[in-house]
Amino acid sequence: MRNYVAAACLLASLALVPRVATAADTGRARDIRAIRGAAQVLFVARTRALGIDPSKIAIDSVNVDGSHANVAWIAGDLHENASFTFRYDRWWDDSGYVVTAGQPISQWVSIAARAPTEAESWHYYPGGNSWVYFTMLASGDSPRVVPAGATLDIWCPFVLDRGLKYTLTIAKADAPIGPTAASIEDNTLRFVLPAFTIPAGAQLMGEVEGDP
Repeated sequence: MRNYVAAACLLASLALVPRVATAADTGRARDIRAIRGAAQVLFVARTRALGIDPSKIAIDSVNVDGSHANVAWIAGDLHENASFTFRYDRWWDDSGYVVTAGQPISQWVSIAARAPTEAESWHYYPGGNSWVYFTMLASGDSPRVVPAGATLDIWCPFVLDRGLKYTLTIAKADAPIGPTAASIEDNTLRFVLPAFTIPAGAQLMGEVEGDP
């Protein structure tokens, strides 16, 4: 009798607690779980850059159609939709890589990033270990001297493997650069560069590799 009364009291108390609405997810459960987990990581840098506390990120819905998905999410007053694609064993935010050079590099170069091909990527075995490639096209008619300590940040559109050591090499400067190890924050690789010179009109070639 005592257990019955206790159970009845518990049910009555639960009835007074408002239920949290479930998201209108569609698709395979395992894909939804993977995308929800990835989205919580990938949206942090974007919200922080807008001055929004990342703890306010909430995923409204995930709709999966094969290897593509749409994610509706909010963070404070921000309401957005993102497209995801399954590629190389993980879900990618289709917005793509974001490469940001610190001063003074940002004054002198334009940067374009690309994903590795499957054979170049970590997904290819054996041999592949590349995570991103990029070019840095220098402007102007004179060489540019980059001081030691200049930074290069690369936000990746997929969740990085924190068990790997990521290193950057850059070719076609006055001398080869790297390998330079990365630190990681908000799914962004940060490289602190040594001093080097960018030849006039040069197109520097960068590659990030990840190894155990």
